[in-house]
Amino acid sequence: MSRWEVEDEDWDRVRDQLKESIIEVARRDDLIAYSDLIRDVPEIDGPQSHALAEMLGEIGGQCYAEHTPLLSALVVYKDRNKQGPGPGFYEAAARLGLTIGSNASAREEFWWAQVGKCYEHWKRL
Repeated sequence: MSRWEVEDEDWDRVRDQLKESIIEVARRDDLIAYSDLIRDVPEIDGPQSHALAEMLGEIGGQCYAEHTPLLSALVVYKDRNKQGPGPGFYEAAARLGLTIGSNASAREEFWWAQVGKCYEHWKRL
C-alpha cells in the first residue's frame, strides 16, 4: 500500500529525512523552498505533492508535541522569493490549536515568530 506516492514502509523514513534536512536549514538561519527540500528525495513526486504536504503537517505535529517551534515554517514558496509558507502551514498550525491570526498581517507575524524560534532552538542543539 501507499500513501499518495510514498509506499507505507518508506513513509516514516522519508518524513524523518525531511525533518533532518529542515533542522539543518534551521541551524543555518535559513529558509528552504519546497522544491529544494525534496531535490534528493525520489519518493516525493514534486513540490505540489500531497505526500509532502502531509509529511510537513506531521513534522509540525511532532514539533508541537515536543514543545519545539514548528520546523515546517522554514519551508517556503520559491516563486514568491521566499515570502512564506503555503496555506497548509497555517491550516496545520490552526488544527494544533495555535493562534495564527485572522488576516494576512497577523499570519505573517505568526510565521516570522515561528521562523525566529526555530533558528534559536535548533542552533542550541
